[in-house]
Amino acid sequence: MPVLPQLAIAKFIRLGGYAKHLRQMRQHYEQQRDHLLRAIKTYLPSDTRVSFPDGSFILWVELHTNIDSMKLVEQCREEGVGFAPGPLFSATGKYRNCFRLNFSEQNAEKREWAVKTLATILQNFESKAKAG
Repeated sequence: MPVLPQLAIAKFIRLGGYAKHLRQMRQHYEQQRDHLLRAIKTYLPSDTRVSFPDGSFILWVELHTNIDSMKLVEQCREEGVGFAPGPLFSATGKYRNCFRLNFSEQNAEKREWAVKTLATILQNFESKAKAG
């Protein structure tokens, strides 16, 4: 790397610009996470459980044990909603009723729309499961 950009970056760090940037980004992602948590609480079934690892941009969502996230994701993708089904994170096929959501990329409106759409699909999914 040429010397001039290195000096500019060093000055940016020394004057606190990088620390300020990190604080702003942490706040931004925390707000996005909290917005997604509120949407999940508002629209998804009341027995839905959510956890989030520190330092991550994802939420781990656990639905009722009768929900198969591998089947659910197929229907959601048709409506433009994506998530990572739980079995992708298990060598033994566990976590079929779980999935992972990323909150780092979408704006608030898109996230809320996605959770509402997921909730509607989930309601239809549960109705079919009870009827069949």
